[in-house]
This record gives sequence, structure tokens and C-alpha cells, in this order.
Amino acid sequence: LSVLSFGRAVVTLSELLDTPESRFREPKERYLSELFEPPDRTLDNIMRARFSAEAHQRLASPLYAMVFTVTGLALLLVGDFRRGGQVIRLAAGVAIVILLQVLALALQSLAARVPSTTPLMYALPLVSIAVAAVITTLILLGRWLELRARGRSGEAIRALLELGAKEARVLRDGEEVL
Repeated sequence: LSVLSFGRAVVTLSELLDTPESRFREPKERYLSELFEPPDRTLDNIMRARFSAEAHQRLASPLYAMVFTVTGLALLLVGDFRRGGQVIRLAAGVAIVILLQVLALALQSLAARVPSTTPLMYALPLVSIAVAAVITTLILLGRWLELRARGRSGEAIRALLELGAKEARVLRDGEEVL
């Protein structure tokens, strides 16, 4: 078969498809305004809860960008700046991000079943940001205090050396030894 030819075949696709109004759109397919105030007033409470959970997940999801950034910063600042030690911290960071994503999905599912738990969808990223920010602040404060203490101890040792005697005498068994 080297040549393939067709006659004329016309198929009207619109006859095969349902009208767009007849298909129910899932919560993920809707606009945010439709999620908070669904145009279909016949929805049951279960579907309304799913709509609300989806809407609140969309509003809470931008907070996770800050969570992931601050978490990564905190993990990189925790240890020394060596190449070998960074791999473990990066792996821990990936594990923490995966855990946070799993918790976010679990909270969305929980909020769809129990609408009173919706504030937890916002609490998780906000608490995570606060914890990572506190850890980062404490680490940076600790490093600053350590550097400050090192500088002061060096100055104190130099001052003691300047005050010190030029020669020392040692007493052994009651006799003075140079």
C-alpha cells in the first residue's frame, strides 16, 4: 500500500458531545468565586464543604512558598559551611518539604469532611514559617555571640600577657627553682 486516499467523510463532533452545561465541574475546575458562592444552589453540604476546602487550599498555598524558602535557609545555616555536611541537610530539607505537602493534602481532605478544621489549613504554613524563622534567628544570634566572645577572649588574653611578669619562679619541695 503506497497511496492512501479518502473520499469525503464528515462527522459533526457536537452531536457526540454533551453540552457544557450538562457536565458537573469538579471543585478544582472552578473559579475561586464559584467555590465560595457556588452558582448551583442545589448542592448538598458535603459538596459545599469540598468547595470550601478547595477554596481555602488555594488561598493557603502561596504561604508554602515562604515556608519552603525559610526552611531551606534554616537548614543551610544550621551547620558548618562544608560540602560534605550540606548533603545531609539538603536531604532533610527535601524530607521536610515532602512531609509538609503530605500534611497540607491531609488537612485539605480533613477540611472537606469536617469544615470546622479549615483554620488548620492556614495554621500549618504559618506555624512552619514561625518555627523556621525562630530557628534561623537563633542560629544567626548564636554565631554572632560566638564571634563576639572569641574577639573579647582574644583581647583579654593579650591584656593578661601584657600584665604578666617577665620571669616566673617555681617552688618545688619548698625550694625555689628558676
